[in-house]
Amino acid sequence: MNFYNMSSPILLVDPMDPMGGYPYVQTRYMVPYERNDEYLKLINQEDPRKPETLLQTESGFLLYADVDFEYNYYAKDFEIFTRSAINMIGHGGTGYGTSNGQVRQIPNLNLFLLSGTAMVENNTNFYDVYQANTSLYNINQVPPTHINWAAHGITEVLPEEYMKQDLLSLEYFEKVESSYTHLFQWNNVASIHVSQHASIFMDKYEFLKDLPGYSKPEFINMEVAQHYADLQNKREMFPFFAKFKLCGVQKNTFCDLLENVDLVEEFIDYLVMHRDEGKMFDIDYTYNLYNKDTGVYRQEDFVSDIYAYSAEGFKAHLSHGINNTLSWSSNQTTCSFFESFINSQLFGSTLDQWLSSATPEESMPVAFRLEKYAVEEGHISTHYFYNYTDLLEFKYYDSVVAFDKKFRYNLRVINLYVHLQSTQKTLLFIEEPYYQETIHILDSPPIAPDVELLTYRGVSDRNLILINQMIDKEALVPIEINPSDRESFDRQYIAQDIERPNPIIFESDSPTDFEIFKLMEKPTSYADFVKGEYKHLYTDGANSIGYEDKIVPNKYYYYIFRAQDAHGYVSNPSPVYEFVLIKEGETMYPKIRIVDFKKPEPPTQKSKSFKRYLKIGFSPRQYTSPYTTDMENPNHPSYDPSFDPDSTEPVIGISDDNIIGSDNRVFKFRIRSKNTGKLIDINVTFKKNNLIRE
Repeated sequence: MNFYNMSSPILLVDPMDPMGGYPYVQTRYMVPYERNDEYLKLINQEDPRKPETLLQTESGFLLYADVDFEYNYYAKDFEIFTRSAINMIGHGGTGYGTSNGQVRQIPNLNLFLLSGTAMVENNTNFYDVYQANTSLYNINQVPPTHINWAAHGITEVLPEEYMKQDLLSLEYFEKVESSYTHLFQWNNVASIHVSQHASIFMDKYEFLKDLPGYSKPEFINMEVAQHYADLQNKREMFPFFAKFKLCGVQKNTFCDLLENVDLVEEFIDYLVMHRDEGKMFDIDYTYNLYNKDTGVYRQEDFVSDIYAYSAEGFKAHLSHGINNTLSWSSNQTTCSFFESFINSQLFGSTLDQWLSSATPEESMPVAFRLEKYAVEEGHISTHYFYNYTDLLEFKYYDSVVAFDKKFRYNLRVINLYVHLQSTQKTLLFIEEPYYQETIHILDSPPIAPDVELLTYRGVSDRNLILINQMIDKEALVPIEINPSDRESFDRQYIAQDIERPNPIIFESDSPTDFEIFKLMEKPTSYADFVKGEYKHLYTDGANSIGYEDKIVPNKYYYYIFRAQDAHGYVSNPSPVYEFVLIKEGETMYPKIRIVDFKKPEPPTQKSKSFKRYLKIGFSPRQYTSPYTTDMENPNHPSYDPSFDPDSTEPVIGISDDNIIGSDNRVFKFRIRSKNTGKLIDINVTFKKNNLIRE
């Protein structure tokens, strides 16, 4: 198991009483290890000899986390829009930027999942915010007809079928940017012509900057978590999204206590409101990484900020009755607030009972803080999770991301720590480092195409190649053909967080063009195809294409094929196809098969330097007799007891290519002067004289 240890004790200060403090404490707690179930599953498919073994969680490694992304399909305009939106983060002051009056906000999957729920309708704090954001899913109404909108350049209204609440399509996402443009064009025109319309638009879209999680942290309570889990897979409608998963978190009785008294939301609210008061800088930690192969721990040191809270501070927070409302909730009524007040009065005695039996000097995870950053632009959002007893997996799908951009997800844990001072137990909450991962959103390289080679009846100078895009997902080691392929696959290794020479994920997730490589000689490797003919076939988004190639009958051709997606990423090549059209008189028939590479020829020495003398002679294999009747060596490979030198014409040499006696073969030895460059050719033939019999 992996642990974080505070390298040295620290003095914690009570955030509710800065002049007071707590004794030195030193925490130690388990942290998750990184795991990608999808990648492990694909690797498992490549090695059927070990079914399921890579998917089984090993004993002692139950706690793991993963941050990854999923690219579903290609939406060119939407990709451009998301990049421009993320690029302006940090310039608007609230996590959003503005440009030319347009609020650049990416469609939010989680708001889409909340549509129609009681949480939105009953939540007076966030209802207007929700309405403003989800209006982008319903921009199909025509603006007021008494204004000449065409005169102001507003001519396009999105068809209704593009914006149904239960279905978002490629067409919708390609129209997102123009939808924002129309909203604010309508707004600007209305402000000039009809004041009442202007006030409606201004009031409605002023809330765009107040989205929970972005303008302020959002608490994902149990009810919201069930919706955000997206059991209906509506996230597949979105072109791409990030995904976070944490499982195997240890449960504890303190979390049960807060749930029983219904003070979970108040506790998260306390953490948010008093976070800056308890900030402590530059705390040294040691990361103990367990190596299951060697059975030993490897230590790494790092520094992190921490935040300290106290149980007394939480009680004081409850007594003030402050509720910042960080979560969507369907039960925010007058009765529920009254119940929270009663529960807060009972919390003190209940906590004392729990603390009396708690194990001292032990860390327990109570809550988690998930921070998201655009690597080059800055902070984007913050979300809190609570360690509910019934919440076994923490999942969060994030659609507010951009293509070809890097995002860092920083997960911090709020640990409960029971400190024993003399005979008195003190309850502390410490926000500490937990897990961090960076993603770079790219589409995976495509799968190699399916190919069929055909011939025409009575036509000997052409063949027909049918190429189809394959729909599949595999983990494969990249095969490079062109020098530029190296850089392309390097980007994939970085984006997929995999080290060479391990396999990466290939997946059919966008339309592809196709590449044809052709050779006239049997290749020894894929690299040989660089020297052959090349053809790029543009499909214009189609899934298949046909191509006629010129051929010569009775001549062998060798083909390979690749797919190339809209971003220039290429698939691995197909197998090598050997094609020949046999023509004998008027009879023609093709021979098509998949072949292995030809074994490369062994290297040969083509030149040798000398100064004065040159000796031309035979190697031992050229003058050794292939026959022997030596009875003392009957296992010799050339032993032949039937050989009779008196009646058998001998063969000289045991090489596969004997040159003695090859009267019709001429060997040329060319001698070049290093000083003058003049040439002398010596032509040699090796003849065999008559056998001399004694």
